[in-house]
Amino acid sequence: MRAGRRLRITDAPAPAPAAGLPLTVARITHLGINNLTAAHLDTLAERLAQPAYCTAFEQFQPPGDDDAFDDDPCADLDDPFLDPYCAKPRAGPHDPSNPDTPLRRPAPRLPHTTAAHSTPAAQPARAIAPPAALIALALARGYANHFTAHPTERPWRPRQHDDNGTRLNPRPTAPGPMNAIVVGPHGEQHPDGSDELWCDALGRIRVRFLWQQGEHPDDRLSCWMRVLSRQAGPRMGWQWLPRIGQEVLVDFIDGDIDRPYVHGVLYNGQGEGGTPPTPGGAHLRAQASTLFEQATDLRPAAQGNHAGGHAPAWHGGAAAGHRHPGALSGFKSKEFGGTGYNQLVFDDSNAQLRIQLHSTQAASALNLGHLIHQADNYRGSFRGAGIELRTDHWGSSRAAQGMVLSTWPAPAPGADAAQPAGDFAPGIALIEQSRTLTDTLARAARHHRSVDLAAARGSTAAAGSRLNDAAAPLEAQHIAARGMVDATAAAAARSDAGARTTTVGAPRVPHLADPLIATAARAGLGLVAGQALQLANGDTLSWTSGAHTNLAIGGRARIHAGQAIGLVAGAIAPGEGNTGLALIAAHDDIDLAAHSSTFALQARDTLDLASLAEHIDFAAAKRIVIAVDGGASITLDGSITVRCPGTLTIHAAKKSFSGPTRMGYALPQFPRHLCEECLLSRAESGSALVRTT
Repeated sequence: MRAGRRLRITDAPAPAPAAGLPLTVARITHLGINNLTAAHLDTLAERLAQPAYCTAFEQFQPPGDDDAFDDDPCADLDDPFLDPYCAKPRAGPHDPSNPDTPLRRPAPRLPHTTAAHSTPAAQPARAIAPPAALIALALARGYANHFTAHPTERPWRPRQHDDNGTRLNPRPTAPGPMNAIVVGPHGEQHPDGSDELWCDALGRIRVRFLWQQGEHPDDRLSCWMRVLSRQAGPRMGWQWLPRIGQEVLVDFIDGDIDRPYVHGVLYNGQGEGGTPPTPGGAHLRAQASTLFEQATDLRPAAQGNHAGGHAPAWHGGAAAGHRHPGALSGFKSKEFGGTGYNQLVFDDSNAQLRIQLHSTQAASALNLGHLIHQADNYRGSFRGAGIELRTDHWGSSRAAQGMVLSTWPAPAPGADAAQPAGDFAPGIALIEQSRTLTDTLARAARHHRSVDLAAARGSTAAAGSRLNDAAAPLEAQHIAARGMVDATAAAAARSDAGARTTTVGAPRVPHLADPLIATAARAGLGLVAGQALQLANGDTLSWTSGAHTNLAIGGRARIHAGQAIGLVAGAIAPGEGNTGLALIAAHDDIDLAAHSSTFALQARDTLDLASLAEHIDFAAAKRIVIAVDGGASITLDGSITVRCPGTLTIHAAKKSFSGPTRMGYALPQFPRHLCEECLLSRAESGSALVRTT
C-alpha cells in the first residue's frame, strides 16, 4: 500500500456507510521488525557474509513544508536501533517480547540514491521517527503501518516543493521506450496513395502507441513528436522522416511522459524466406530457401513481406541464393504512391568493393568499383571495374573553370608521390609536340609560298588569338594548360590563374589558366557518331598528326573556305613512291576552276598533260600562247602567229591551206560576282553557305 491508494474502512469509531468509509491514503509509514531468533540471524549473516538486519522500515511519504527533521532522528526513538540510519553498536541477547533488551546486531546505514540535484529539497528524505505504539505493534506482530487518509471525493495530488519536487519523479514518468506506428491526419496507419508522409513545419510527426485505444481519430493520435537526427541546425542537418505505417521507437526526455521524441525506426513483420515469429520464442523451420534462388540479374526474388510487415531491403538471410552474407548496407527510399526508389548502396564483399548511387527515374546511376548487376538484395553477374555513369534520358557535365580528362594514371590517394588534381603533364607534352610540328610545317608553307598556318602564326593578329591576345592559338592553349597557381591561399590562386602564371616552383601546383576542356588519351581517342558529327569553333581548328591522317568518306567530301586553301605536300620528305600530291578521280570528272582570277599550273620539271582515250582541248576567250624559253611561240587569237628565232620545220603527209573559216567553243559560265553582304553575314555567323548571283 502506498500514498494515493483508495480503500474503505468498515470498522471505524465514527459512523460510516454500510459499504464502508471511502478514503484515499495520503501518507503511510511501514514498519517491519525482524523477530527471528539469534541463531537464525547468525546463520543468515554467515551465509550472506554481511551483518544481519535486525530491523528496517520504509516510509512512502512525500514530505511537505510542515515536515521537520531532527539532526539526530534516533534521539526520539525508544530504541535507536529501530532507525536503519543509526549504527550504534550494542551487545547482548535480544528478546523480541521485551523492547528494553538490546537488539542482536545494529543495522548498517542504507545508501539512498536520487536524481542529481543540488537543492536541499531534492536530497533523499530520511525516515521520520515512528510512534512508540507503532514500534510496539511491529515488535509484537513483525509488521505494522500507520497512515493518514481523507475522503475519496476530495482530489488528491502528491505534494511538490518546486519544479523538481522532493519526490524522485515529481511528474508522471514513462517506464521506458515504447513502440508506436506513425499515423496520418485522421489516425490512419496505412498511406493513402501518394500521401505517405504527414508532418508539420518543424518536421514533427504523430504516432499511435501499440497500447493506445480510442473510437475517435483524436484518441488515436499522439502529440507532435520530434524525430531524432544525426545532425540538426538552422537550415542544415539530416532529414529522414518516418512515413505513415512505419513502426518507430518512442523515448521520453528524463522519462517525462509529456516530452516524447522518436528515437528511431524499426523493421517488423516477416520477409519471404524468413522464420515466422512464434509466442515464447519457439523455433520453427524457415521457409524454403528455393525462393531466393529464383533471382536473376534483372529480377529480384523473395523480397516481399508477410503479415503486412516491413522487412529490410538488404539482408544476409540468403547467403547462397542472393550471393552474399549481408554485405550490402546503405539507404533506400521509396516513391510516394509508387514502386520507384532512390538508393545509396555500399557493397563490402571481399575484394569486390562497390558503391552505387541509383535512381529508378530514367534508370540513372553512378557505379564505382567492382561493377555488377543488382536486383534488390541479389548480387548479380560481373559487369566490369572502375566507374560508370549512366542514364536513359539526358546528361551533362559542367565545370566553369575548366576540366581535365585523361587516361594517364595518377598515384592513388595517400601515396608518397601524390599527384595534384590539376596535373596535366602528359597532355601538356602532347600539346607541345603538336605546336612544334605545326611551327615546322608553317615555315615550310611560307617557304613554298603557300597559305600560312593561322594556328601557329596567329588568328586575330600576328601572334594573337581569341583565347590570348599575346599568343597564337596553339601557343595560347599551351600556356593555359601549363598554368601554375599558389597552393597556400585561394585568393592568390585565383589571381595566378587570371594572370596565366606558368612559373614552376613551390608553393605552386598545376591548374588550368583558362576554362579549357583538356583531354589526353594514352592509347587513343575514339569519337564516333551514329548520325551527324559536328566540330565547330570560333577561332582555329588544327589537325596535327605525328604520323598519318586519313579521311575516309563514304559519300561526298566538300571543303569550303572563306579565304584561301593551301596544300603543301612533301614539306619534310617525299611520300611513298616519290609522290608529293596525288589527286585522282576514279570515276567521273575532275573540275578545277578559278572563278575570279588566274589558274596556274606550274612545275619545276616536266608538266605532263595526257589523255589516254580522248583528246585535250585548250580554249580561251581571247588568246592562247604556247611559248618556250628559247624564244619560239605560237599565239592563237583572231590569227595564228608563229615566232621562231631558228628553223621552222613542218612534217605532214599532206598540206592543205584553204580560205578563212570559224569554229566556236563553248566556254564555262562562272558566277558574275559574289554577294559581299551575304559573305560578310555568313562569315560572322560561322556558316559555310554563301549566296552567289
